[in-house]
Order: sequence, then C-alpha cells, then structure tokens
Amino acid sequence: MFFFFSSFLTCFGFSSPLAIKIGEWKNVESLCYLINIEYPFVNLTSLCLSSVEGLNHEDAITVRFPYHSGRITVGVSERFPFQLSRRHKDTGLSSFQFVITKFLVACFGQCKETGCAGETCFTHCNTPLNGPSSDDNWYLKAPLYLWLKQANCLSDCQYHCMLQRETERATHGFGPVKYHGKWPFKRVFGLQEPVSVAFSALNLAMHLHGWLSFFTLIYYKLRSNTDETTCYNYTSLWHIYAFLSINSWLWSAIFHGRDMDFTERLDYSSAVALLGFSLIVSVLRSFSVKNEATRVLVAAPLLAFTITHILYLNNYQMDYGWNMKVCVVIAVSQLLIWSIWAGISHHPSRWKLWTVVVGGGLSMLLEIYDFPPYQGFVDAHALWHATTIPLTYIWWSFIKDDAKFGTSNSSKKDK
Repeated sequence: MFFFFSSFLTCFGFSSPLAIKIGEWKNVESLCYLINIEYPFVNLTSLCLSSVEGLNHEDAITVRFPYHSGRITVGVSERFPFQLSRRHKDTGLSSFQFVITKFLVACFGQCKETGCAGETCFTHCNTPLNGPSSDDNWYLKAPLYLWLKQANCLSDCQYHCMLQRETERATHGFGPVKYHGKWPFKRVFGLQEPVSVAFSALNLAMHLHGWLSFFTLIYYKLRSNTDETTCYNYTSLWHIYAFLSINSWLWSAIFHGRDMDFTERLDYSSAVALLGFSLIVSVLRSFSVKNEATRVLVAAPLLAFTITHILYLNNYQMDYGWNMKVCVVIAVSQLLIWSIWAGISHHPSRWKLWTVVVGGGLSMLLEIYDFPPYQGFVDAHALWHATTIPLTYIWWSFIKDDAKFGTSNSSKKDK
C-alpha cells in the first residue's frame, strides 16, 4: 500500500477537535480517498490514500503535528471511523496515525461493477464475467475490441467520478484540484482536452504549411540554372526538423484527445525528439557548421543523450519531474544560442528570430505558472499551444529568409 500526499502543511499545534470530511475519486490505476482535515490556523490539509482495488483491511496514514501530545479518537461516520493516536516524539514533533478501519466501495469501484457513476451510465462497462457471448460477432470477441472497451470503461468511470468530486468540492467552496497530475477538463465529442487538441492541430497545420512553402522555395524558386540542387547547406536539416515537428504535434493532438499510456509515451517521446534535434540544428546553423564530419562530431553526443532520455522514459521510469527539467534545459539552451547569434550576426531577418526567441521565452512562463482550466476548457497549457501558432509562422518565415540569404551569399562567392 502506498500513500501519496497531495499537499503537505505544518501547523503549530491545536487544541480543538479535528473536522474531517471525506470525498473520493478514482484514477485508472489507483483508488484515491481525499481526506480534508480542518483545524485552527490551517484551513485544509489534503491526504490521498491510494490502492488498486480498494481497501479491505486496516491501513494507515501518518501525519506529523508539532507540539501536541495525547490521544484523540475521531468518529467521522459509521462508514468512515478514524482513530487518531500518538505514536512517538521526534525533535519536538508528535507523529499521529489515522487508522482507517472500514471503507465503502468508492465511486470508481461501483462504476466498474454497475456501469454507472451516479446517475450517468454507459453500456460498454457491462461486460459478462465469462467474457463475450458465443453469439457475438467476431469483432466483438477480438482482443483489441475488448481492450478498447475496457479502456473506455476505465476512462469514462474516471471522468464522471472526477466530475462528481469536483461538483462536491465546488458546493463546499473549494477550487479545482489535479487528478493523477492533470486538471479536470470537460469533454467535447469525447475529446478530453478539446481546446488543446484544436491548438495542437493548428500548430501541425502551420508546420505543414511552412514546410511545404520551404520545399517549394528550395526546389523550384532557388534552384540553380546549372545545377539541380541549391546552394543552401541546411536543407536536409530543416526537412528532418519539419518531419519531427509534424509528428510531435500530431501525437500532441492525439494525446490531448485521448489520454492513454501509449499516447502519453508517444507524445512525450516525440516532444523530446523534436527538442533534441532542434538543439542540434541551432548549434550547426549558429556556428555555420558545413563540413559533414564536423556535423557528425557535434550532433552525435546530443543525439545520444536525446535517445537515451527517450529510452529512459519508456523503458525505465516515466519521471515527469526529470523530463520537465531536461526539456527546460534544452529549450533555454536553444533560446540562448539563437539570441546570441541574432545579436552578433548581420542576418537580414534577425528581427524575426528575436521575435520567436522573446515570444518563446515568454510563452514558457505559461508552462511554469500553471492554473486550472477556465470553465473546464482553457488552462495554461492550452494557452501555450495557442501562443506557438503565430510563432511557428514567423519561425518558418525566418527559415525561408535564411535559405534565400544563404543561397545569395553562395552565389556571390561563386562569382
């Protein structure tokens, strides 16, 4: 049994009885009872107790309160009795233990059994215990269909139990909280985060438009009369960049539309791959690395780190905190490289580069200073997706200008 604390507060003592309220919700993988403890000087402490199928035996949550001793027994209700008792003293702190002796089947457990979360019911949760009937069509007995049916059941139960929990919190004056690390969103046409899906799709469209216009420029407008290739030395790099960008935003749209384990992994892996290659491009272009051997020497360690990090996330541990640090370091490194290069170079379109650098830096604040979704639809992450749409257009405009600038310089040198 594992215990997770959704928030950790320290108080300086209390003398009045505790007021405890119980609310529950269910993740796909863990049953979570949210216990709100109210006492003097502190409004709310939230403790989250998780298990896979529910609690049918005695389990404990340990909480530390300073400068308090003694024994208090708190009867929350017949269904949720608690016992608060002193365990030991440790540097002025008394450690107490909530012993949970009895639980009802929570919302998620009921949903799995009955196919209903409150008044909302869905038929795809009603699966016979012995599997599909022999009279069912072949596709109703296929493993993929059964897996999708179970996944839909788990997702819908999680979603509707979450809505019930948020409604209960709102009636008591509490704001939204994160569930399994994510804010509660309202679905539209089955899409879990419809606004983020729309903005991700628009980003994909902007990258596709930018790449197609770059392709047309390189192979039709800048092609030399005497040679079938252009004099721009970074064409292949931008083609790879375009492919990784389109792939990344595609999986971003899919993941925000349907949050599942494999869509999450593909979204994170695609984003890391894009960031890693973008760093390689920034180094090669800023330092005007044109020799193939030197390019390999520069790109190899960065590429090795990127691949290792992706393998770590997918095969060892999906560490969100570590992944965020890696992505922030890579993103900031790119911004610094491009900004310094724009400052010391005489590129005719450096103002576009400055716009992307400053805009990208400011948009990162939305990822750092998170806030819950307005009306259940638009959160900080969705707004970050929105800010990258115009920046993407300006960015590809800079890339095309750079191709013109590089081709022009090469032509002058040839003359």
